[in-house]
Amino acid sequence: MLLVLVTSVVVLSGAGASTEVFRVGVAPRCESRACNPRMGNLALGRRVLTQTVCGNNGTEPYCAHTDPGLACGAAKCAKCNAALPHLSHLAAAMSDSSFRHPDTWWQSAEGVEAETVQLDLEAEFYFTHLIVVFRSPRPAAMTLERSQDFGRTWRLLQYYAANCSAAFGLPEGKAGSGRDGAMCTSKYSKAYPCTRGEVIYRTLPKWESLDPFGPEGQQQLRVTNIRIRLLKLQPCPCQAKEPAPDSRDAPPTRHFAIYDLIVKGSCFCNGHAEQCVPAPGYQPIRDRTSHVVHGKCVCRHNTAGEHCERCTPLYNDRPWQPADGLTGAPHECRRCKCNGHAHSCHFDWAAWRESGQRSGGVCDCLHNTEGRQCESCKPGFYREPRRAHTAPDSCQLNKSQPQPDFFLRQRADVTLWAPWPSTRPATRSATPPTATASASLEWAGLTATGAWWGTGASTSTAAARATAPETANPSRAIAFSVRICTIWRATPANQSGSSEWTSSSPPCTTQRSVSAKSSR
Repeated sequence: MLLVLVTSVVVLSGAGASTEVFRVGVAPRCESRACNPRMGNLALGRRVLTQTVCGNNGTEPYCAHTDPGLACGAAKCAKCNAALPHLSHLAAAMSDSSFRHPDTWWQSAEGVEAETVQLDLEAEFYFTHLIVVFRSPRPAAMTLERSQDFGRTWRLLQYYAANCSAAFGLPEGKAGSGRDGAMCTSKYSKAYPCTRGEVIYRTLPKWESLDPFGPEGQQQLRVTNIRIRLLKLQPCPCQAKEPAPDSRDAPPTRHFAIYDLIVKGSCFCNGHAEQCVPAPGYQPIRDRTSHVVHGKCVCRHNTAGEHCERCTPLYNDRPWQPADGLTGAPHECRRCKCNGHAHSCHFDWAAWRESGQRSGGVCDCLHNTEGRQCESCKPGFYREPRRAHTAPDSCQLNKSQPQPDFFLRQRADVTLWAPWPSTRPATRSATPPTATASASLEWAGLTATGAWWGTGASTSTAAARATAPETANPSRAIAFSVRICTIWRATPANQSGSSEWTSSSPPCTTQRSVSAKSSR
């Protein structure tokens, strides 16, 4: 049975106090402090992808040296068939429980020179370390990569090789020497043991002082995909006593095989949750387990979102922040002061700066109120002194202004005197031009229209009448916005030979605003 010792990732503050951010099994409480969901194996309960599997085209034999330690017993041989459960060694065996199923493994097709093992996650997670337990000898060369954008781009994290210089042209153990600053190590590429050898990767060095919820920590810890490239087979030293691999009598031992893929991590919640539920896109495999690390946060600290990346609608009085993993500060979202007249508010940087970074929330007011904190009644409404300031009906319609009966229409009459434009063209015709105008009646947000018309000499008097809808609730004064539009109408030539009118000015030359009394 595989026994895995998992340590906590601890970050230390400069003052010596520590906040244990990731702890296996039990998540810290979120009350007034940073918190994070429990850690687990991200591969558990998820589908792991490989390029090949043994016995995919029918039953095939294989052999392996499965004696632990340095003992060199004879190779043990068996058969593999991907279609038969009792003979199959599918990729799903890498992500089952290493305690409930310690002797299950994935095995590649016989004779492959390279292989890829990939874990695709349905959401962003924190990734802290990796453990791969091989059934075959560990590869002579392999790489570890991760993606933070669901496979669109990849970053190389680590090179592994028995000989870094020969395999990758890199020096042993020199940080930043490889692609993306990755280092090469030979620590996990020895030929012994021939089975149950481990390959390990740690995202953060031990005891590194780094806030996992800050930008730098998230850059190092966030993950959506893990890819392991097995680049070169390594024979077990016990095979030295056997026929050469290219010999017809050589046992079929040229394959990769993995007992367990352990991708340790947790739900990514910015320090604002201690529990997660299945995220959209999660597809459970057949062997379901209660220990799956899910990807949608159950947010605390008045935060919301898949990863608690924003504040809840009524808690935007200060800018959202991730919790602080070094000091333990929760950086909770703060409720806006809306006097009970809003279900939501939004953060405004200008208001935040003006307040000396004390308050930046602007309420989305209801109940006929307005103001940053819904502290005032809208125009046309007054504060009812007998009602509580926070009551939904505390702002009531000002009934001191005359109101029409509901089914009566309001009518407004207005007379407008408008001079003709001074650019009237010369003509020999006695027929004067005609001016037209349109008016819009702005009334409780609704609009009715009327029209002016008139003919004459240098000046003309025109009248218009507009009627508002029955449902309107106007005040006594009614505003008209009037545009005087001059149209020079064509007049047919008469017997005296008069010419047609032509327009030399823009169609609409005058705009005026007038008011009128309403009448029933």
